[in-house]
Amino acid sequence: MPVLIVASAFLFNVVNGTLNGYFLAQGWFVHTWFFMVVGTCFFGIGMWINISSDNRLLALRKPGDTRYQIPNGGLFRWLSSPNLVGEMIEWIGFFIAVPSWASFSFGIWTLANLLPRARDHHNWYLRTFPKYPTSRKVAVPYVW
Repeated sequence: MPVLIVASAFLFNVVNGTLNGYFLAQGWFVHTWFFMVVGTCFFGIGMWINISSDNRLLALRKPGDTRYQIPNGGLFRWLSSPNLVGEMIEWIGFFIAVPSWASFSFGIWTLANLLPRARDHHNWYLRTFPKYPTSRKVAVPYVW
């Protein structure tokens, strides 16, 4: 992995963690319980989607196996990268639960990073596997 990518990821996480920590410590996120509950539910659902999808991907390869395979089951029935979509839902939920410029910024950067990755994964699957289900979408089932 190029050093520039590692350095930029490190810098982003330091800045993001510092900003979110500052806003959370200052209590700038105070608003109605409704949004805190809704945002926390979004975060939890996104985390469940992310983890369960990652576990399906990890289960595809047995020790020593190097072949790429088409994932199936769960949200893979409708999406090519539900793990990435789950992470996007997590951080949108975080913004809803604790809105601040820091959480908004993190949500936008997450979308800017993961939507192109999800699109690229989808296109890679289509190019690599002639029998890949064309009904699967990038980020929104039945739409895109």
